[in-house]
Amino acid sequence: MGRNIYIDYWKNKLPILLKRLENNGLKDLKDIDVEDIQNFGNRKSTSYYCNFYIKKGILSKSENYAHGRDLYSVLQEQTLFKDKLLEYNINIKINSKLKMSILFSGQPKIERFSKICWNSEGWLRPSGRQGKSKDKNSYENKYGFGHEEWIFDLDKAIDGYHYSALQSISKYLPKYQGKVFNITLFTYDSANKNWYWVGKINNVEVIDENLSRRIGKIYKQNGWLDQICKQLENVNADANQFKKWDKEGFFTIRFKPSNVELFEDGPVPFKEGKRPLHTRYTLLKSMEPPVFEDDFSLRFGDSSRKQSTAETIQRKQKEKLIEYSNIHDAIKESLFLWLNNKYPSQKIFKETSKGRNRIDILRINDSDERIFYEVKSYANLKSSIRVAIGQLFEYAFFPDKKIADKLVIVSHLKANQLVQRYIKYLNKICSVPIQYIQFDHEKNDVLQEIGF
Repeated sequence: MGRNIYIDYWKNKLPILLKRLENNGLKDLKDIDVEDIQNFGNRKSTSYYCNFYIKKGILSKSENYAHGRDLYSVLQEQTLFKDKLLEYNINIKINSKLKMSILFSGQPKIERFSKICWNSEGWLRPSGRQGKSKDKNSYENKYGFGHEEWIFDLDKAIDGYHYSALQSISKYLPKYQGKVFNITLFTYDSANKNWYWVGKINNVEVIDENLSRRIGKIYKQNGWLDQICKQLENVNADANQFKKWDKEGFFTIRFKPSNVELFEDGPVPFKEGKRPLHTRYTLLKSMEPPVFEDDFSLRFGDSSRKQSTAETIQRKQKEKLIEYSNIHDAIKESLFLWLNNKYPSQKIFKETSKGRNRIDILRINDSDERIFYEVKSYANLKSSIRVAIGQLFEYAFFPDKKIADKLVIVSHLKANQLVQRYIKYLNKICSVPIQYIQFDHEKNDVLQEIGF
């Protein structure tokens, strides 16, 4: 057959498929019926099989597929392809039953920096006008709240994702839709005129208006929108403005809670004399990222000195670090099932009591060793480990008797090299073995084990 005989077919078919892709958040499409492609050629149905790739916009491995070449020709003219799909590797298959799949991989993670509104409540709820912009023309000055007031209210998760807004993205939404970013966050406290690093969120997906409206409906059904409006009223912010905003689609980004990295001691002040080159709400391509020296030597302070304003703010923000109860419960339930599947002959219990305390999970292995599991779901792993160790030691040894043989700390976060060193060192100096497990409650699987 000659070239271009399938052009008309794909001109009719592709816009519909691309619309499905866009509405689906650029996720894989499978089992698409393309049986009618036979009307444009004289092959047997099994001869329409193809399996080729479009890598970063370039066609690869389709020399023998005329229908594949024609598909690519039509695809190149589509707005979605030119605006968003050039960053992906796309695998297109048509099987012998004339079912088509479009599979994505390899989108590069784009590193960016973004300012977020000041918040003294850990970005769990609105904190009022204190510290917000003093520019009378700014959104937060007019209405008393910013886009990011709830960005770390991670207990509000839907299908494993937390949905939020980021003004630096909301302002330019059509430009960023479908992209994935790793975003380092910083903020400005206008009350004390200090800049702070807040943390980082990896794999931030920019969503479209359709998904935003769907999530808004779920928020309304769950009573979360009423809760947000009440929170705004409590700090004398303009809840009516948020209600208008909600109708337009408030949510612009989503990410998994396990991709949040917050500093353990709260926001970290910029180095003296440093400030961003651009102070508006814009995604920045380059900044000098926060660098922390691996110096953990003991340095004595001056007992007579007064604490600086920046240090006071940092301490108060640290106190706002909370454990996310929904994530905690999901991990505990999923881990309990995982342990039962892995150790069917062993005794495994949830919520075992010791006095007024409850051990998340107790496992008694085949050697009659008692293994205590403590689940923690702070957005900072060191905070989770610090709290978990205190509780596990109390459960295991208080007041003066050892009742556990092994201790396990469980979280949804990945342990970096320093944390791994810490767990290994604890095992050198402690008589009771200590293990850290990173557990994914969605995949129902252990992702990382350190210790034992």
